[in-house]
Amino acid sequence: MTGVAWSDEEVGGWWDGGLADEAGGPHWGGRVGKRAAGARPGTLQAVVVFTRHGDRTPVHALPEDDNEWPQGRGQLTGRGMAQHVALGQRLRANYSALLAMETYSVFDVYARATAVDRTIQSAQALLAGLFPAGTGPADSPERVQYVPIHSRPVVYDTLLRGYNNCPEFDALEKARQSSPEFVAKAADVATLAETLAELAGEEVTLGKWYLIYDPLFCAWSHGKPLLNGKVTLPMLDDIIATADWVTAHTFSHDKAGKLAGGNMVATLRDLFQAYVAPPPPPPAAASEGFTASPSPSIGPGELPADLRKFYLLSAHDTTLASLLAALPVTEAGGIPPYASSVVFELHITDTGAAYVSAFYNDAPLVFSGGICVSAASVALDTRSDACIVPLDAFLDATRDSFYDDWDAACGRETASSPSPAPAAGPTDAGTVAIILLLVCGVIGCVAGGGYWYHRRGSSRYHHMLGDDLFTPDALAVLEPGGRRGAGSCSSCSSDGHNSFAPGDEL
Repeated sequence: MTGVAWSDEEVGGWWDGGLADEAGGPHWGGRVGKRAAGARPGTLQAVVVFTRHGDRTPVHALPEDDNEWPQGRGQLTGRGMAQHVALGQRLRANYSALLAMETYSVFDVYARATAVDRTIQSAQALLAGLFPAGTGPADSPERVQYVPIHSRPVVYDTLLRGYNNCPEFDALEKARQSSPEFVAKAADVATLAETLAELAGEEVTLGKWYLIYDPLFCAWSHGKPLLNGKVTLPMLDDIIATADWVTAHTFSHDKAGKLAGGNMVATLRDLFQAYVAPPPPPPAAASEGFTASPSPSIGPGELPADLRKFYLLSAHDTTLASLLAALPVTEAGGIPPYASSVVFELHITDTGAAYVSAFYNDAPLVFSGGICVSAASVALDTRSDACIVPLDAFLDATRDSFYDDWDAACGRETASSPSPAPAAGPTDAGTVAIILLLVCGVIGCVAGGGYWYHRRGSSRYHHMLGDDLFTPDALAVLEPGGRRGAGSCSSCSSDGHNSFAPGDEL
């Protein structure tokens, strides 16, 4: 594998966010650094990228809102596609040469998305930027490369949507709504909530703030009227600031963050340790001599049969918020913008020393506890401003970021402690058909039987599984460099505070 050390000219403007601006995404100028010009090549071994989908239509419609969305609810827009193509292009410029993967290989790349149209499409768009037309097989039309994207049903996706599958997380959120801080915030926003309820034609509460935030922010970002022109921009500022507050308090650096995002941290730890001490190679196929088909699945307790160079995990703002909450980092929280990314780099030197660096929307992610080492002291293929953490220190720092027995911590149904079957009626998780093959008779006759297994989603989000309801972010569209309206609340109570409540899915 051949590595490179970038200069500003070689990067071609990627680090100042130029491509993102052209695609309608956030501009992160001034928040990023340079690749170290003298870095020793070849240290980068793997990259893991968690992303939020791009710009989308609202997932909730207000009764009194006349705006129309012909694409349907919660669908990725053309702008959202462009955001992810641009993100893929930036990742290609940054990593393809270092990882020696300028063309796609099943042994190099693993892509996974949640079971939602917009995250799957976002992954497709990103991969089109990562492996553009002309890099695919010679006999593919226009040499287009089609990359497989894996997914799991919501009720089985405990990696990217742990918050949808954890009863204890739901209980914590219910209790949080009775906390003094939450009650005070609800009082602050009461006047605004009452006004919005009259205009929208439905109840507006701090606990369900996403129901008002989502359609109004989507309307504003697409130049549509705000509740038929009845909601002003100062009111929108307050709505956004409140939504940001709730997100930060829902996915916080405590047990809630550990339950919601801990499985992602555990998976990162497993992958990084596997790179340092790789598992034995898969056995060769007995008859044909080919290497066994690689097993791509990753997740809590799931190590791949082989190790890829590039992992893409396309999900939601709630996914990124919970990941950041589970990690011991200084990031304050809030709503991740459209097409946000959290990127982890694993480096291994010639001496076998391993290091981790991470970036949130191109800005270095700083780990707490003073465990970052100076880039000048370690020659790595990473940016000079990166927070470089020795792998052992990363493992120590994240030891309390996840649960060894997540099912038990969440109070989930397990094989050893099944819960009673749900009452008859339609289920939210759907049904799974299992065909039982019965061997019968001395002549080996086979009889088939089947049954339906019904499982009700345990999360309070079960009625809207598949929707991340706090997706559109003020940082992405309002002001690239900061939060609009975060410093004041013109339509809240007289003390100037604004409030927001945890929603069903942020």
